[in-house]
Amino acid sequence: MIHDFFHHPKRGFVLVITLSLMILLTVLAVGMLSLSAIALRATGQGNAMAIARSNARLALMLAIGDLQKNAGPDQSVTARADVLDENIANPQITGVWKSWEIKATAPPSPTEYEKTARDAKFLGWLVSGTDPVKTAQIAYAKQAPASAVTLWGRPGTRRVPSVVVHARRRPGVRATRSRAADPTGPATR
Repeated sequence: MIHDFFHHPKRGFVLVITLSLMILLTVLAVGMLSLSAIALRATGQGNAMAIARSNARLALMLAIGDLQKNAGPDQSVTARADVLDENIANPQITGVWKSWEIKATAPPSPTEYEKTARDAKFLGWLVSGTDPVKTAQIAYAKQAPASAVTLWGRPGTRRVPSVVVHARRRPGVRATRSRAADPTGPATR
């Protein structure tokens, strides 16, 4: 009887080992799937970040190009829109004007300081917009903005500094919610 006990193991031992190995393999498979899902999500966010950075770089290059084109020559003068009038709709945008022609023998006449002469020397506003013809007109600053786009944070909160840009949405640009700066903030571009 002792001899039979050692030579014939209990019948359920192999089943318990097999089930334990199956459970271990299942746990490993679930862990690997969750790890791959995290890696895929990180890759997608990395791609979105790369696209956002390239779009920002392009916008910066376009803005610098416009700045150099309009305000680059030494004969240009820049000023905020509130120099035109106190009650202007967009007082913080910057405009570019041609300067006077400086002559050593004759200083500028008082008529060159008048509104019509000033408006004739106007070159354009340093803003981003979908219609460059409108942004080149001096009346553009007097128009109320169609919609404000919050770039970062919520206006009025002290935790996160906010920058609000008054701009018209471009056709084909879909508004998305940015969770990086403020998870409850308004939609941003």
